[in-house]
Amino acid sequence: MLDGEAAGDVSTVGFLGGNLPPVRALIDAGSAQLYQGDLLMQAASGALTADVGPGTNRVVVGVLTDPDGAVAGDLAEVTFFGPQIRT
Repeated sequence: MLDGEAAGDVSTVGFLGGNLPPVRALIDAGSAQLYQGDLLMQAASGALTADVGPGTNRVVVGVLTDPDGAVAGDLAEVTFFGPQIRT
């Protein structure tokens, strides 16, 4: 489960693999600029961050579907899918 709550806002909750339509999810404070189509993984904070790419063991949980992209702290449109282990 991912919690997309921003301070003082209503929480958006996503259950991995359970949401077919896009939902709003919190982008991690340490995340760089993200673009539509970027793969996402869950950061230690519980928010989402960009997939670090090949060469690192990781679990990818969704794709950024927000046409405007996203920056750190945004509640961005994300489509989740079943967690995928990648190397």
